[in-house]
Amino acid sequence: VFGSLTVEENLVMARYGAGLPVDAAALDEAYSAFPVLAEKRAAHAGTLSGGQQQQLAIGRALLQHPRVLLVDEMSMGLAPKVVQDLFEIVAGLKERGIAVVMVEQFVTQALAVADTVVVLEQGEVAHAGTPAELGAETIAASYLGGHLPEVDSVPPRSAVRAPPAIALPTAASIRSAAAAMSSECLSIIAADRIVAQ
Repeated sequence: VFGSLTVEENLVMARYGAGLPVDAAALDEAYSAFPVLAEKRAAHAGTLSGGQQQQLAIGRALLQHPRVLLVDEMSMGLAPKVVQDLFEIVAGLKERGIAVVMVEQFVTQALAVADTVVVLEQGEVAHAGTPAELGAETIAASYLGGHLPEVDSVPPRSAVRAPPAIALPTAASIRSAAAAMSSECLSIIAADRIVAQ
């Protein structure tokens, strides 16, 4: 986000940058998805809390009508309640038919919303499958001595039926598989750094 711009200016820039018309209906889409942004529309983005800035970043992306949304470490430095709220937002994106590729440090929470998991160790695919197939124990064994970071509570897994899992063993294949993904959340866990994409 652009800290020196207001919330509304950030949203306008997202539409403008995508070559899409800037109108009240488009802005209302972001404000209805993230009511706190409506309350803070005149505030400079740099004055928002970390969680509010993450909501603004996701709101900016959504205004560009993506088929695939890349989310990198959205919980970094945020309070547990905010982290839970953000994971609920990710589950909601799946319901809207937006595929999500997420890099995340909280594996347990990422597994709760992921449809596909890829565990990387030293840049190589060590495990791939659904969260049920791999389980937290398999991932924990790969992650820094087997200890997974957690937040206070785990958000519920979305009840939406996801398409079949797609294992993406290389970064290059993400682009080719993105067209096949719909309302799916892929998790990539790196042993040297947890990554849920």
